[in-house]
Amino acid sequence: MNTTSQLGTTFARGIHPPEFKQLAEGQPIEVLPAPQQVTVPLVQHIGAPNENQTKPKQDVVVGDVIGSAEAFVCAPVHASINGKTARAGSVTLPNGRHVPA
Repeated sequence: MNTTSQLGTTFARGIHPPEFKQLAEGQPIEVLPAPQQVTVPLVQHIGAPNENQTKPKQDVVVGDVIGSAEAFVCAPVHASINGKTARAGSVTLPNGRHVPA
């Protein structure tokens, strides 16, 4: 039986798929060490590709802008880890697209 709420049509009493948490539910949360190297694609959206804003061996900290563009549809890319940049290259995304990194 469907009911109507402020958000639209929903199912009575909701849907409760199996959670499959048996392997992890009793385990403590672990903090993983930072990786030695990361590759950050400069295209992480459907918009225009970003241009690299760093130079090789430049120090960056989490949150620094490492790629940006002035296109209408574009979002800047930020560093996700502290470290030094390497030379620009390219990377293949899971969809097969080759993009600058």
